[in-house]
Parts: sequence; structure tokens; C-alpha cells
Amino acid sequence: MSSSPSPSPVSAGSDNSTDCFQDAVSQQLSLDATAQDMLLTPSEALAYTPQQSEILKASCLTSPTHEIRPVVLPNPGGRPVRLIFGDLDLLPHEVEGLFKVRREMEVDKELRDSPVFADERYTLRFLQGNDWDTTRCIADMRRHLKWRAANLPTPRVAVEHLLPKGFIYIHGRDHALRPILVIRCKHLMDSEVGDVLLVVKYWLEFTLGRLLVKNKVEQWRVIVDLEDCSIMCTPVGILRHVCDMLTDDFLASVNQNQIEERYGGTCANVEDFSWPVMPPGPFGA
Repeated sequence: MSSSPSPSPVSAGSDNSTDCFQDAVSQQLSLDATAQDMLLTPSEALAYTPQQSEILKASCLTSPTHEIRPVVLPNPGGRPVRLIFGDLDLLPHEVEGLFKVRREMEVDKELRDSPVFADERYTLRFLQGNDWDTTRCIADMRRHLKWRAANLPTPRVAVEHLLPKGFIYIHGRDHALRPILVIRCKHLMDSEVGDVLLVVKYWLEFTLGRLLVKNKVEQWRVIVDLEDCSIMCTPVGILRHVCDMLTDDFLASVNQNQIEERYGGTCANVEDFSWPVMPPGPFGA
């Protein structure tokens, strides 16, 4: 299991974000809204008040007196990692960083005129994802505009024939109402990389556009199922142990009625992977 991120061009599940996550603010989905949407975002998510540690990444460190106390976990620059952006008040270093980026954008017509980066919180995702380096941030923003033009949107018709394979699907929410994406590795082995990436992109777009709630739920969780995957090579074996540990920790924060039986929960195992399965609450552990 892993948590969805805040910014940068690496994979979901790290403390950095994917291009799809960076697209959270202005992503236009190709799906038509239906009555089923009302079942996708429960009232608990709409009313949820995130803890401070869910807004800015926190950790528990031991003081010299061995007292356990919560502190903000810094990134390499010593700054807290923002997990929820929305339209919340910004910290001084965030305001300062945005000022520097905006100043550079003024001399770049493509970025200056792009509606994608009209929202400062959207730009902030890129700045944080690039360790507050203005030059790297600007380069990443330019790259992202090219990526958007080449990859978005992802129409459902493009993945309809791939969804029944079930190598990635959505099932339930955790205690903080974050939607849960399930990735089954053994079903990836016989699939084309392009097909897999297309479905991953589709479900991430779907999650961003229809399962998150501004200022309240702006992340997702990931379960990686390694059943029947080879452990002949060391990296895969290590990955299995890491994922087992993460999954164990993750399940402790999720009510069993949000998890399928095959992963230790009480829900029936999913067989139709074409639409998110969202069991009703409770959501707390």
C-alpha cells in the first residue's frame, strides 16, 4: 500500500506525484456524469475535516528525553510537505516560492497564457515536487503542458475492453475517506505496457475528477497485490516484503468492510472491474 502524493514526475505511491495527480485542478474527464456519482462520494467525505497531519506531512520523532512527540517532517529543504492544497492558507515559504515562479512565468508566454497554471495551488504542486527549485519547476511545468497535449483526456471507450482484466481497479475508502486503488501484479504480466498505462491513467483521471473533495480528501491509497509474482530475483523479493509491511500497516487504518476478502476484509471479491466499488461506511478502523 502507499499513499498518493504531492508533486513531481515520479510514480504514485511515493511522496511525489504523477503527472495525473498534478492535473488534479483542471483535468477534464471524458466520462459523462451519471446518477452513480452520488454513490461514489459519500456524505462522510463531503463533511470530513482532515487532521493537521493530513494537511502537512508529519512524523513522530524521539526527543533526547525519549519523549515521542509529533513534528512536521521536512523535505530536503527543511520545509513541511503539503498533502492537501485546495484553497487553504499558505505558509510563508510557499508564498515566497510562488512569487519567484510567477516572476519567471511572466517571461514565458506559453506558461503565462496557459489556463492550466492560472491556479496558484496547482503551480505550488510542481514547486514542491521539484524541491522548491524555481528553474526545475519551470522546466517541469513546460514538460507537463506537452504531456497534457499528448495524453489527455482518456476516453472510456479507449479502455472499455481492458477494464475486465482487472489489473487495476477501485474499491472502498480508508479511515480518512481516501479512495483505494488496487493493483494486481500477476494480471500485469501478460499485458502490454501501453495498455496497462492507459488503464492506470484512466482510473487516476477518474479518481481526481470524481472521488476527491477539495480541502478535505485530496489523496488516494494504493494496495499492490503480489500474489503469484516471481521472487526469483532479489528486487522482487524485497518489493514483496516492503508491500507486505505497507499493506499490514494500511489495513490497520481501514475498516474491514472496505476491503475485499482476499485482502483480509469482509467484502466480496470484485469480479466486475468496470466501475468503482464503494461500500457504505463505517470507514474508521
